Amino acid sequence: QANGSPFQRLLPVPCKEATQETVCLAHSVDYYRRMSELPNISDRDLKRLNALDDDLYYCRDTFLAASLAVGGCVACVDAVTAPDTKTNCGIAVVRPPGHHAEKSHSMGFCFFNNVAIAAKHAIATGRANRVFILDWDIHHGNGIQNLTYDDPDIFYLSIHRGPGGIGCEEADGGGTKDKKKKKKPRHRVEDPQSYFYPGTGRFDETGSNEGVGSNLNISWGRQGMGNVEYAAAFAEVVLPVMQDFSPDLILVACGLDAAAGDLLGDCGLTPEMYYIMTSSLMQTTGHTVPIVAILEGGYQLDVISDCMEAVALAFMDEPWEGSKITERDIERSLSRYWHHQLMETKSNARAAAAQTSSQSASAAALFHAVSTIKQAAKALAFSKSPLGAYNCIQSPNGFVCLHCTGNCKKRRLNLMDSDQYPMKKQILVRSSANRKHDSGC
Repeated sequence: QANGSPFQRLLPVPCKEATQETVCLAHSVDYYRRMSELPNISDRDLKRLNALDDDLYYCRDTFLAASLAVGGCVACVDAVTAPDTKTNCGIAVVRPPGHHAEKSHSMGFCFFNNVAIAAKHAIATGRANRVFILDWDIHHGNGIQNLTYDDPDIFYLSIHRGPGGIGCEEADGGGTKDKKKKKKPRHRVEDPQSYFYPGTGRFDETGSNEGVGSNLNISWGRQGMGNVEYAAAFAEVVLPVMQDFSPDLILVACGLDAAAGDLLGDCGLTPEMYYIMTSSLMQTTGHTVPIVAILEGGYQLDVISDCMEAVALAFMDEPWEGSKITERDIERSLSRYWHHQLMETKSNARAAAAQTSSQSASAAALFHAVSTIKQAAKALAFSKSPLGAYNCIQSPNGFVCLHCTGNCKKRRLNLMDSDQYPMKKQILVRSSANRKHDSGC
């Protein structure tokens, strides 16, 4: 980087292989043993192993690479949670990824589950008591979910494409023009064509045993989801749930395949939106909770680099230079439609920020983060879509309207109030037996 680049502020973290004890926090001893034998595998057995699955690629260095990936993630967690840390933000740029890896087998380019191991390591070593995992890879992290499903101290939230998710009825033209004919709830529609790897992550998978209420899936049932859909998910679900869980460590399973231009994701997030989503996480927690972004999927190198740069700049509180959108541009774009609401939002934000109690400060942080992400997403949508003909700034797909004046003719989707989440009470209001402390809801 050139002189004066903000990336000169990055602090390198030494990386070494993870030990068997660390890896086996999430994986079985037998699986670790089988992986450790790869360096000595014969050519014939290696060829046979690679023929078993077309989304797994083994070589004699696979065990070393996977062990280093886990070691790097654990080192980042240790670095941001150390008492003498210089920063509470870290990025683990590791390969292979991990969020599909199960307890006893590899899956989907993944061998060891980097994020799940890092979360369990943080709790086992006393570096954290409550870990919030946000997985925004476009593929559901089945491995992370299964490895943390009964753990009340680890909250796993995934935003991904999957069968039966939001919008799947429209994906195959399953809707009807007959307004008198009652449509079935979209979460009950099972379109085989809506299958998206790995086919897991339904909305009603909310945890088991003591971990009931510590798992939440936001599933898109079709391609094309972009900035506004993700802004709605963050504003209405992700940020409020994260604040309620009150984590002392945040791990982002930072897959970048929901970005526009990815070869597999077929969605439309921009680098600006990755910047905004990352910033909103830190705004909600008041920049006080350690956070580590761990690289997961992504299948277009230039897209990955642009989006990870945006995440890094947000961590460093640097402006995203790839965006020419300013706060003044946002206000100018919105003023013709929402001048009154925009002024009211500013007034409410100032009033909330003026409160002195810790509870009010927490609410003000959440309010500010939600307001920011909504306004920024509207500006991004306005700048990239011919939406001036509508009375509201909404998704080009018509699935989400972040603010409606009452004249909007397209459907408004409130993620948390829709039938998509009938178990929201169980998710958000956990029983006292399952909660370590009362953080409010």
